[in-house]
Amino acid sequence: MKISNLLYLDIDKNGIGDICLGMILTEFVDTYINTDMYYNSEILEMRAICPDYVVYTFFDSVDFLFSLRTSLLERITVHNNYKGSVFNSLKLGSRVSDIRVLFPKFEFDDDIIYLENDNSWVNITVSDDITILDTIEEIDRTYIEQISLRIRE
Repeated sequence: MKISNLLYLDIDKNGIGDICLGMILTEFVDTYINTDMYYNSEILEMRAICPDYVVYTFFDSVDFLFSLRTSLLERITVHNNYKGSVFNSLKLGSRVSDIRVLFPKFEFDDDIIYLENDNSWVNITVSDDITILDTIEEIDRTYIEQISLRIRE
């Protein structure tokens, strides 16, 4: 898998492309990171969330969060310029009505919708706090801003 294709790859129940939840940090770094990337912030940005996590962000749009305690990939988040899809149909900009077609029942809190998957949880951040909207039509019009796939605990 080429990192340059990352923005267009679909997310499945395990991850994105060859990068799967539960991947070991050293394998990820050895396979997908080269030294030149650290000097080009348009390609890669790395940040620590002390003391337990490190996040690698590609193209300001795809985040990989690793636990430093376990060295495992715990969450993949897509946002901004990501063009792929989740469940072969949901994309950034899709409406809550599109989610309801696939998942007639789901849990939500504020602006996050929680979906259960075989091996992971999917958290979808939408454009409005849907707990304060008055009608199902208003809820259905809100759109997806961010999608996170996280390892089941």
